[in-house]
Amino acid sequence: MSENLINDNFIEKLRQELLKQLVEDRTGYQLVFNTVALAAFRFQGREVRFSTHNLAFAQYLQLLFGELYDLEVDLTAAKSQAGIHISSLPLSRLLRDNMEQFSREGMSYFNEDLGQEEALKNLGLCLSALFLACGSLASPQDAYHLEFALQRQLALDFFDQLFQHFELDFSSLRHQGYFVLYVKDGGSISDFLLLAQAHQAMLAFENLRVEKDMFNRVNRVVNCDQANAQRVANSSAKQRRSIQVIMDYQQFDRLPVELQEVALLRMENPELSLAELGQKLSPPLGKSGVNHRLKRIEEFASDLSER
Repeated sequence: MSENLINDNFIEKLRQELLKQLVEDRTGYQLVFNTVALAAFRFQGREVRFSTHNLAFAQYLQLLFGELYDLEVDLTAAKSQAGIHISSLPLSRLLRDNMEQFSREGMSYFNEDLGQEEALKNLGLCLSALFLACGSLASPQDAYHLEFALQRQLALDFFDQLFQHFELDFSSLRHQGYFVLYVKDGGSISDFLLLAQAHQAMLAFENLRVEKDMFNRVNRVVNCDQANAQRVANSSAKQRRSIQVIMDYQQFDRLPVELQEVALLRMENPELSLAELGQKLSPPLGKSGVNHRLKRIEEFASDLSER
């Protein structure tokens, strides 16, 4: 299975888990609706618009309009895009007023005075709705990147405050007309999934993190081994060229005995590291001692070449 299919499957299961939580908790409908409106509704005069690639979430939002405002709204769906469009000045004003009130007072949903269980349940609903409305998550195999493309500064300020309150360390930027909150840390993404009460997705994400980290560690070890082997090969080739120069000039016998010994070992064992060469000497010699002798050989060969 390709990495793209793995990621598509993971993201789809995440969306399903989050949406299931929203659907099953009818007491949280107003909080969810306010979250989506603040984060993702587009207002222009009498027009209210919302679009998404998630048809099931758009149908759920259509249900909320009926439950909360006794309003039947039409849903458009084309290819991978679904949308809701309302043209009503009174409703647009009402939704905008509710959205602005939520931006001022919405933190009360997460007040510990409600009790920790209630506050965390509300947080899970809010974060789930936020992700489904405007969130995106990169493939964990490629990079750790979770972001929310918000429609307005008001939303950025509110959700940034919310994240900070629950120690979610997100950064922000302005990009192509959106106000973006993002994080590029696997641990922070896992924390977000946990607070969103997406427990199955969080466990799956952690498994992907472990696999990725294991792969990266193996890669680093292999790359390090390859780099070390290449350094040994390059050094060995340079040392053997110097020894060959001395032999070509018929000056090998002029080398001190200890240098002749290490030179012959190097010529016979081009693949060995300095430490391994030292173990073959009698008596054995440490890496720095072998390196010192080979440097003297290189200097001797260099002097011969410059004559």
